Amino acid sequence: MKTNKVEEALNVLEAGIGYKELTLDEFIDVYHKIINRKILNDHTVFAVFIEDRIFIAFPEKPDLRFVITKSKGFFSKDDLNFVANLEPMGSYKGKRKFSSFLKEEFKLNWWAIIGIFFSTFLLFSISGAVSMLQRVNELILASATIFISIFLLFVISQRGFKNEFKLMREGILYEFIQNDKYVAALAIIVIFLSITTVAFSYTDLSYLGDLKIFAISLLTSFSLVILAICYLAIYQYYFERMKLLRLLPASQEILEDRLKKYVDLQKNEEGGGFVKGNQR
Repeated sequence: MKTNKVEEALNVLEAGIGYKELTLDEFIDVYHKIINRKILNDHTVFAVFIEDRIFIAFPEKPDLRFVITKSKGFFSKDDLNFVANLEPMGSYKGKRKFSSFLKEEFKLNWWAIIGIFFSTFLLFSISGAVSMLQRVNELILASATIFISIFLLFVISQRGFKNEFKLMREGILYEFIQNDKYVAALAIIVIFLSITTVAFSYTDLSYLGDLKIFAISLLTSFSLVILAICYLAIYQYYFERMKLLRLLPASQEILEDRLKKYVDLQKNEEGGGFVKGNQR
């Protein structure tokens, strides 16, 4: 079955037009046969990575497309390390994991995370007032709801930007989308954590004594840290992203406009010199 699909793909390749889906192993066989049979003179492979798919094109066969798929997992540039001359685009750096996102956030905001957690945890533990912790969690819940509304406005306002093609090619667009997903996930975690903490605070666990206050204080401080990360993302990430999306195309337009005016000025000066020469 595998051999048949490989031969079918080679037939499509020789025809120079068409579309064929392959597994990675099948494409490896196809690529090696292309080289061994000298089907193509140029072995350059243009590859656009989109998570579990790779769109393949050859410069000698621009109307042909191979699509490499996998049922589970995520493709990266290393999956095509057998290709001698690879031109990768899209999400070729591999999957942007939630753990990597959290590590970056901690490196960026470690001072705020540590400060908020320990100061609030110490305050809540000393006070020992369950009613105060209940009120704080209710405020966290309201703040998280407000944040999601603000977050959605930012995400919607930044869709369909002019340089989307360039950002997609360099894999930046994929990182934007993943960051959006992870920030939304943090906001949802805060909501459910606050609801759980409030419910836990109303539970009659008097036999636990101070341990109940300790647990509620810990959960509340943790919720505040996550909420702080969400709000810090608004100005540290989304405003910076908005600046990038607006300044990048604007800078290109300014550069093109300045170059055009300079070239036109040079042409006018050369034309004027030519006319003066004829008059003499």
